[in-house]
Amino acid sequence: MSHLLADDLDLKQWASLSNTERNDRMKILIFTDPDTGKKGCTLCKKLVARPYDHIENVHLCLAAYQCDFCDKSFKSRNLRAQHVHYNHKEEKKVRMIISGNKNPQKY
Repeated sequence: MSHLLADDLDLKQWASLSNTERNDRMKILIFTDPDTGKKGCTLCKKLVARPYDHIENVHLCLAAYQCDFCDKSFKSRNLRAQHVHYNHKEEKKVRMIISGNKNPQKY
């Protein structure tokens, strides 16, 4: 199914797209239910709370999101963010401090 969205991109290129660019490519796969106003997936017709995450997790199945702190890869930005939060919290704080971030404690 990934060929629908990333036919002209390899996995590294897909992962390097900005959130806006990725979301723009995925918009064609999202509909709004006229009765409920909820978002849905055109591929499986499910109504989902987070359609972009749903499409990446269920339909794209790309392991294109590399962890900056270890060698693990994830099939969505959300899964990578959860991994970093639970497994690399202190490393991320240090990196934020070194980079000059004024509020590293929120990470």
